[in-house]
Amino acid sequence: MSAEVHIEVARDGAESVMLSVTGEIDLSNVGHFRAALDLDAATLVVDLGGVTYIDSAGMAALFDRARRGRLEVRCQASSVVSPLIDITRLCDVAVIRRD
Repeated sequence: MSAEVHIEVARDGAESVMLSVTGEIDLSNVGHFRAALDLDAATLVVDLGGVTYIDSAGMAALFDRARRGRLEVRCQASSVVSPLIDITRLCDVAVIRRD
């Protein structure tokens, strides 16, 4: 059984797109996550506040997006995502906002 990920897209004009992600991101659904990260925007804001699990495939997708344009990642400081951002050094290639 594959994990479920839900992604909501909100545009803030032509320059910024916000993705609100909930659920689990893993190898079984990373294609859906990558497709959302491919949206054309000068700034892509990815809110991972509702993510309960993310594996290396999900983190790699974030790094790939950061190489292609401005990426801002939002998460809770106490979330499962927060320590992975530090361990993988995503903070070196993306803007990180922790609430």
